[in-house]
Amino acid sequence: MQERRGPSPFGGRLALLGLAGLLLVLAGLSVALAASAQQLPLTVTKSAAPTAVEPGGDIAYTLTITNTGDEDISLQAITDTLPAGFSYAGWQEGGEPSSESPLVWRNLEDVYKGSSFRLVYYVAVEGTVQPGVYSNTVTVLPEDGDPVEASVEVTVLGAILEGSKTASASEVKVGDPLDYTVRIDNSGTTTATLTTIVDTLPTDFRFQSMLAGPDPQVQGNVLTWSNLEVGPGKSLELRYRVTTGGAVNSVHTNQVQVTSPDDDVPPMSASVTLRERKFRAYLPLIIRTEPPEPPATPYRVAFQRQDPGNLEVYAVNSDGTDLLNVSNMAGGDTTPQFSPDGTKIAWVHFQDGVGEIMVANADGSGRVNVTNHPKDDRGPVWSPDGTRIAFYSLRQEERWEVYSMNADGSNVQRLTDRVCQSHDPAWSPDGTKIGFICGLREFAEVYVMNADGSNWQRLTEDPTDKGYFEDAALTWSPDSQWLGYVKYRDKGHSKGGGVYRVNVNTKEIATIMESDSNAFHAPAWSPDGTKLAFSAYRPIDSGSYDIVVVNPFNPDGSTNLTKAPLFDNQPRWSSDGAKIAFISNRAGSDTSVFHVYVMDADGSNQARVTDGTVDERNPAWRPQPPE
Repeated sequence: MQERRGPSPFGGRLALLGLAGLLLVLAGLSVALAASAQQLPLTVTKSAAPTAVEPGGDIAYTLTITNTGDEDISLQAITDTLPAGFSYAGWQEGGEPSSESPLVWRNLEDVYKGSSFRLVYYVAVEGTVQPGVYSNTVTVLPEDGDPVEASVEVTVLGAILEGSKTASASEVKVGDPLDYTVRIDNSGTTTATLTTIVDTLPTDFRFQSMLAGPDPQVQGNVLTWSNLEVGPGKSLELRYRVTTGGAVNSVHTNQVQVTSPDDDVPPMSASVTLRERKFRAYLPLIIRTEPPEPPATPYRVAFQRQDPGNLEVYAVNSDGTDLLNVSNMAGGDTTPQFSPDGTKIAWVHFQDGVGEIMVANADGSGRVNVTNHPKDDRGPVWSPDGTRIAFYSLRQEERWEVYSMNADGSNVQRLTDRVCQSHDPAWSPDGTKIGFICGLREFAEVYVMNADGSNWQRLTEDPTDKGYFEDAALTWSPDSQWLGYVKYRDKGHSKGGGVYRVNVNTKEIATIMESDSNAFHAPAWSPDGTKLAFSAYRPIDSGSYDIVVVNPFNPDGSTNLTKAPLFDNQPRWSSDGAKIAFISNRAGSDTSVFHVYVMDADGSNQARVTDGTVDERNPAWRPQPPE
C-alpha cells in the first residue's frame, strides 16, 4: 500500500497567522496525532482443530484477519509464540513464516477494505508434553495502529497420576489394629484406569476390613484391587484396617504397587514400629477388708414386660432398683435397644399388629415415632456411632427389606432389594458393614453388605433338598471379621442344630458346637472376642437348656454358667464384659413365663432382677462409660 500524505497543516500561510492562529493550528495537530493512535477496524480470530490432542499429535491453527473499514490496511508482522513442546510443522494457506521461534510472518499482503486474510499452519505436539490446557496468543501488528491479539486453547490429553500411602500411627503395640490410607490423585485431563493396586502386607499382618473404598481380593497377606478408575481432577482413596503382628521393636515397611496403562505411579510405602504390649498382673488371692465400691454408673438393663393386656418396655438397674416403664403407651412395645452412648432407647411399638420404630430418652421422655409409616417396621439396631438406625420393613412390595435412617427418622435409605426377604440386620462394631438374614424359615441364609447397601455377599448356602436348615441370630465378633449364628434343623427350633462362625471377607465357615438332637439359641460374642455365650441343652449338667460359654476359635471345651433346671436363654454381655443378662423360666410353675436375670461373667452371683409375676424377655444392657 502506498503511503498516503495530505497537505501540510502549516503551508505558506503560517507566517500570516498571529499567535492565536498558531495556537489553533497546534491544537488541530494534537487532535490529528491522537486520532492516529486509535484502534484500526481490524478483527483477528484464531481457532484450532482439533482442540484436544494426544501427545505426539498435530494441530491445525487457522488465523483469520478481517478489515471491516473502508480503507486498505497494511500489515507489518504476525507473531505467534507457541507453548513449550509445540513446534511448527508446515503450512496450508498464507505462506511460510520467516522465522519459527517464535513464528513470525513478514512481507504480508495488504488486507483490503471489506475483505479477510487467512493463515492456516500446522503445529506438532511433542510426545513429552504433559497433559494440560495450553493457551497461546497470536499478535497482528499493522503498519499504522495498535496491535490486535487473538488466543486459543488446546487440551493435551492424558492422565497425571500421583500416589501416597500413610499409616494411622508410626508405632503400635503388637496385636493392635492399624489403618492404612492409599490415595491416587489424577491431575490430568482424562480418566485413568488403574489395572491393579496391590498391597503386600508384612508377614504377620492380617486384613480386617475396609473403612473407605471397594473391598479387595484377599489372598493371605496380599490385597488386590482391580479395574478402578480416577477421573480428571479427581482422587481415589482406599482406607483399610489391618491387625498387626510380629516381633517387638521390629520395623515393618510395605509397598503398594499400582499398574496403569495411562501413567506410571512410583511404589508407595509406609512404615510402622511394633512395641511391646504390657499386661497387668494380679495376685491369685485378693483380700479385702471391706466390700468394693460400686461403679459410678450402675449397670442398667432394658427389657420387654407383659403387663396385663399390654407389652411395655422397662429399664431397671441390675440390682433391681429404679424400675421404670419407658414406653408407657397402649399397644405392644418390644425389643428395646440402648443407643451407644446410653442416652436413648429404640424399640418396636405395635398398634393393630403393625410395628413402628420409637426412640425416646433413656428415662422415657421425648418419645418420637421415627418411622411413622403405614407398613410394618421392626428390628431396630443402632450404628456404632449412634447416628443411624438400621431396621427391616414391609414397605417394599409387601416383602421384608433392610433400611437405615438417621436417628431422628430422616434420610431413610433402602439397603436391600432381594426377593428372598431380608430381615434382622446386625451392624458391625466398626460401622462399615451390616449382616442380615435373607430368606424365611428353611430358606434363611446369612448375608453381609457395606453399611450403605453396596457389595452384598451371601455367606452361607444350605441345600434345600436335604432337610431343614434355617440360619438365625447373628452376632458380630468385636474385630468385625466374623459373624456368629445358629442353624436350626426343624421348624420348632428344638431338634438338632449348631452354632457356627463365618468370616465376612473369606466366607470361611467354622463349627463351634453341633448336635443331631438338640438346638442352640441366641449366641452373643463377648466384648473382648475370646468367648461366645449361647443357650444349649446340657443333658449331663442339668438336663435343661443353660447358658454356655466357649472359645469360638478353640471350642474343644465349654463352660456351663447357669446349671439350672428348665430353660435359660438370650444371654447378653454388658459392654465391659463383666456381666451377663439372660432370661429364665426357673422361678415359677408356669414354664411359659420368663424373667430377667443377671450374673457375673463367670456364672457367679446369679440373681433375678425384678420380682414381677409376668413374662419378661429381650434384655439389653445400657453401655457402661469407659473407665
